[in-house]
Amino acid sequence: MNDERNMVAPGKVSIWIGEFDDEMEALDYVESDDGFGAQFGCVLCHSRELAVREEAMPLRKLLEGFSSWKDFIDEATSSDLSQRARCAVVAYACDYRLLGITPGPGPMRFLGVASF
Repeated sequence: MNDERNMVAPGKVSIWIGEFDDEMEALDYVESDDGFGAQFGCVLCHSRELAVREEAMPLRKLLEGFSSWKDFIDEATSSDLSQRARCAVVAYACDYRLLGITPGPGPMRFLGVASF
């Protein structure tokens, strides 16, 4: 199974969003071959941070507080300011696009890659 080592990209963050409202469920999902691995072809166990909120909120607000968030937030949220989510995962020094995998359906969505 692919992991962050297969997507190393200094100065980049990869961001996923979803509707998990329980931190342990979200964490189990992103670290699982059967969860995130099945949906995205990789698992995230290192160099990543996770935020989960009870209510969906604008992405900009959800991403505030992540390490180096001020460096990537404008680029990460520029495409659609109306998007909302309950959870976000940010993988550091990582470019998911390097895997060349088309994600399957599931509870998370790949938001994109931004510089930091």
